[in-house]
Amino acid sequence: MFAATDESAIAQAIRLSGGIAELVRKMNRRAESSGGANVTRYQVYRWRREGMIPADPADYLLGVEAISGVPRERLRPDLYV
Repeated sequence: MFAATDESAIAQAIRLSGGIAELVRKMNRRAESSGGANVTRYQVYRWRREGMIPADPADYLLGVEAISGVPRERLRPDLYV
């Protein structure tokens, strides 16, 4: 399912989530129910441009993993081995 391609892990997560707007919507719904941090479209565009999700707050990384199915080890290989 997660074969090596030219697509970055975050770009793949965005695509599997239904696009940036859908990822933002799902992340914010998740944040409302758990008391986590909200995310904006600008933040997700920045993640895609930079090729990584910030490690802090962890809600972002764990939320993207839960919503997209892309494992945190692919999203942040520098933190998870």
